[in-house]
Amino acid sequence: MKLFNNRVYVQFREFNETFFEQDTILWENNYLQASSAHFLVQTAPLKNVEALKIAAGAVAGKKERKQFLKETDWFFVNEYVTWNGINQYTARYNSEWNDTRDYYASTVEVVMTKSGDRWTAGSFRYYKEQISPPH
Repeated sequence: MKLFNNRVYVQFREFNETFFEQDTILWENNYLQASSAHFLVQTAPLKNVEALKIAAGAVAGKKERKQFLKETDWFFVNEYVTWNGINQYTARYNSEWNDTRDYYASTVEVVMTKSGDRWTAGSFRYYKEQISPPH
C-alpha cells in the first residue's frame, strides 16, 4: 500500500493458483477498501469507531445534536461513515422513532476534514421527517 499525490495505491500479486483461484478485486471508494471473495483491505486513516467518536465530539455542543439525542432516546441509532477521500469523511447518525402518535426519521450528518493532525467539523446538517408507521 502506498499514498502518493493524495491517492492510495494497493498492489496485489498473484503467486499462482495454489491458494486462490483467479480473483476479482472490488474497490469501494466510499469506504476506502478493496475486497474479493478471500480478503478485505481497508485503507481509511481511521477505524469507523474512531471516526464516529471524533465527529460526535466535534458537534456535541450543537443544539440540533442535543435535540437528536433527546428525540431518539431509547431508540436504535444507525451510525455510518463514508469517505470522501483520504482527508475527509462524512459521519451520519440516523434513527427512526415515534412519539405518542407519529413516526419520524431523524438524521445528523457531519463532514469532517483533516487539517494537519486534527479532524475538524465542516458542514453540519440535522433533519427530521415524518414517516409512515411500520407495518
